[in-house]
Amino acid sequence: MEWLIFAILAYLFWTSCNLISKVLLTKHIKNIFVYAIFMGFIGLLPLLLIPFKGLLIPNIWLLILSLVTGMLYIYALMPYFKALSIEEVSRVIPLWRFKPLFVLIFSFIFIGERLCFYEIIVFFLLLFGGFLISVKKIKDSFKISKAFYFMLFSSFLFGIYHTLTKFVYLNQPYYDGFILIRLGSFFGALSILLIKKYRIGLIETFSSISNKVRGTIIIYGILNLIGLAFFNFAVSIASVSLVSASAGIQSIFVLFSASILSVKFPQLLKEEINKKILFQKLIAIILIILGSGIIILY
Repeated sequence: MEWLIFAILAYLFWTSCNLISKVLLTKHIKNIFVYAIFMGFIGLLPLLLIPFKGLLIPNIWLLILSLVTGMLYIYALMPYFKALSIEEVSRVIPLWRFKPLFVLIFSFIFIGERLCFYEIIVFFLLLFGGFLISVKKIKDSFKISKAFYFMLFSSFLFGIYHTLTKFVYLNQPYYDGFILIRLGSFFGALSILLIKKYRIGLIETFSSISNKVRGTIIIYGILNLIGLAFFNFAVSIASVSLVSASAGIQSIFVLFSASILSVKFPQLLKEEINKKILFQKLIAIILIILGSGIIILY
């Protein structure tokens, strides 16, 4: 299971990204579109490898598909950033568990991956775990967080993105596909800038934030790119459905990291922590990890 090692490495890097994003979006950058633009621009960094390794350009249709896939990545990030801005990070990240459902559906339709009996059981576990961790008790009733709906939409878009990414890697080498997809992400950021208010928002945000915050954004972008490189390599050598479903591991990393930071540095990150909430989150994550474990074993 070589792919699992690369997937776990990706989740480790992305855990740091999740926590950094939560702090930036709640304290420094309120405009999620501007934040997505930053991510698209930072996505150009892998192109620095071209002078050393070159780049094989595929046929026109595969080239367009690769670029569209990268653009979709930026669009899928925006509802995720919105969810992070309004909800605790340890409640948001486990909602990625909806991604495997969409990935399996789309990969079944477009690239011929098939569901087995165990995978059907898995997705009931994943769906219930994602629902459980998003529910908040309001007095004597329960209410689904607004973040749930943003993450559902983001997961849908990411389901398409991951399936297209696998299709790209089925038809060209990993390195070339990765570079072209990241170039597409830059075009996705440029497409947002076609709207005047977001151009203005980018200029205002960049001029108002400190150098420290700018540096943090760059660090985030680099960590995210490393995570993407590991994750995409795992997708290139294994079933995209399996790689996507294994992401429950990230929920554990985020839960413990966010809880520790909330206690040690409450001025940076505030998580609602008590025995009932931790129990609810742990049960949800156990279900998620159980589902991910079954799909990995079988």
